[in-house]
Amino acid sequence: MALATTVGACAGWWPPGGREDAGVALDELLAAYMGKYVLITLTYYDEDGEVVTQQEVHGIIIKADHARGKYGSAGLFAGGESVSLAGVAATVAARPELPMSTLTVTGTTIAGQPDTGDLVFVMNVDNSVLFSDPNESTSFFYKGSAKFSVPAGNYFALGLFFDISGASRLVALPQFAVGGTTSVALAEAAATSAVSFATPRPARLQDAMITLNRVPAAGPAASFGLDNGTSPLWINQTTSAPSAGGLDIATNGSLVSPAAASPHYEYDLLYGSTGGEILSQHHVVTAASLATVDERFYQGRV
Repeated sequence: MALATTVGACAGWWPPGGREDAGVALDELLAAYMGKYVLITLTYYDEDGEVVTQQEVHGIIIKADHARGKYGSAGLFAGGESVSLAGVAATVAARPELPMSTLTVTGTTIAGQPDTGDLVFVMNVDNSVLFSDPNESTSFFYKGSAKFSVPAGNYFALGLFFDISGASRLVALPQFAVGGTTSVALAEAAATSAVSFATPRPARLQDAMITLNRVPAAGPAASFGLDNGTSPLWINQTTSAPSAGGLDIATNGSLVSPAAASPHYEYDLLYGSTGGEILSQHHVVTAASLATVDERFYQGRV
């Protein structure tokens, strides 16, 4: 990368050798402008000589080390000299726009022991733009806890617990407040509602899935879906809806007839709730709630 400078009607070149070479190259160029207000244009070139970017700095004053009678021991920018905006810069005290607090989410296994390795997600439900990026809002429990640095506000937390048997459990805290150092708990044992279906005719589970859609008061919503196939799937129940934003739940089930049944049949089920509460996930399927589709398929001999 090379740099060309234009000062008034003069031009100079920033050598690829680096800062020291640049200072030496610019000494003679800028010497005539010491103490004067000038316009400097910085033009950056790539290795092929193409312009990468060009910047102009208006109303600057160039200073030199007059006490030593030189413009720097090894170039203009090597020691003590500067190119700066004219006038005295005002001192502005640092003021954080979003003071941060430590949020600790504790996690325990189905046996009540500190959890290590399971997933936890946290988002701000006042405005998800403030805190919901997956890189900062997703973590894993380690020795029973996961820590986040978050701005004050109302939050949603979700723990996803996976068992070696294949069973999975979701534990949601639809809303809680953070106004300083805060700790909340997610216990796998709280997921007591199994996703299950009771159908009018005998059927065996082929697939089950549950989706939580947390809608904040402002900002994009976050959707969490867990498809657990034929393995057990559990979630906790809640008794109140969140006041910031909303919470939607969708449960999908696919069940097929026993192998000996003739003709074969299947159930494709979807249950949704937009009331904000997580209710029992045992769904009783009635004939009146079903739409029946009869199809005949031709299968050639193999």
